[in-house]
Amino acid sequence: MVIRRTPEDFRVVEVLRPEALARVTPAQEGVPPGRRGLYLLTKRSVTTLDATGAMGRALEIGTGAVRHAGLKDKHALTVQHVLAPAGERALPASVEGPGWSAKVLGLIEGDLTAGDIYRNDFVITVRGLSRASNQRLSAHIRARLGRDATGTSIMTLVNAFGAQRFGSARAGEGWVARRLIEGDFVGALKLAIATPHRKDSGVQRDFARAAAKLWGAWGEMLPLLPACPQRAAIEAMAAGRPAHEAYAALPHFLQELHVDAYQSWIWNHAAALASGASVDAEGVLHQPAPELVRSLAARLAASGGASAELPTASPELDAGHEFAPLVLKVLAGEGLEPPGLVIPQLRRPRFEGYGRALLVRAEGFAMNKAEGDELAEVPAAGAGAGAPVVLKRVLRFSLPSGSYATVVLGAIEVW
Repeated sequence: MVIRRTPEDFRVVEVLRPEALARVTPAQEGVPPGRRGLYLLTKRSVTTLDATGAMGRALEIGTGAVRHAGLKDKHALTVQHVLAPAGERALPASVEGPGWSAKVLGLIEGDLTAGDIYRNDFVITVRGLSRASNQRLSAHIRARLGRDATGTSIMTLVNAFGAQRFGSARAGEGWVARRLIEGDFVGALKLAIATPHRKDSGVQRDFARAAAKLWGAWGEMLPLLPACPQRAAIEAMAAGRPAHEAYAALPHFLQELHVDAYQSWIWNHAAALASGASVDAEGVLHQPAPELVRSLAARLAASGGASAELPTASPELDAGHEFAPLVLKVLAGEGLEPPGLVIPQLRRPRFEGYGRALLVRAEGFAMNKAEGDELAEVPAAGAGAGAPVVLKRVLRFSLPSGSYATVVLGAIEVW
């Protein structure tokens, strides 16, 4: 049997906070010169960075000019908010390109940040279910589903970082951020932009392959590299600039992702110690049994919320925090201590300290009745009256900003 999926099987709609929407004023015909436009960007099978880059080129304001509040999955149909500043010329009310389209919602004061996102609404189609696997899915959901005081259906889980957070652990070669801590900027650059990975595509794939082939021969490499922001780092090396300056030439969002990925890996391991969960080799946390989650939730509630957050690893880690010993234990396993989480010679990126909620609630959880999967292809030998029944289910739920749908899907063993 062949199970087919489409980007529409994973749909995400970003919802902004009321305070952010209150900063928006109507736009009559696009965005006037000198103003900032809030656009609703819809994309299909395109990364947020590729879509915003293409949007910037289409609007003729520059590849990096369009700002996003959050990253959305590539292999999905997603809707999110982006900010496009008009320079000396007005911007149109709508614009589109291959795999994406955007329409203006209004004019907005101030910047657009991750803090402006209130939640993400998910609609996920699970395909290729047999009768037995459909029954197992229902059982897993029943075991974890509950209701809050208002009667809303909820699923409480450890608020782990999803697998997509760990993209800078390139091909099993380690963490970019770890090389940065050690002051190995050439090694960090090689991992970041010249280590091919099976998930790379498009320009990123071509760039990594070309850079890996002639790594170290900076001048010879340049003519073979496609045009993209990462190229600036190789240009710096070819010009004889120090390696730390070459790394600093990378886009800021990439630098932040390198540190965030390692911090997230450490956080997941500390969260596993706090909750009784397990973590695989890639850093993905596998949810503990429902009774362990309920026990942890009761414990956090009894503390009055004082211990509801688990801190990230940073030089400023508060040793007095209840969960600090768990973070310290993970760091010790890496041969590190908080004061060592500093990147020499650079002011940023930094290991910023913050607290992340240890538990998260998927709210408004709902699942339709099983129905036939219209995309399933049953081999001819299995056709007829005795052919296997192939089903699909549609899941709906909402998560706060910064939480991952993959955590929910892993908990109910969809994957």
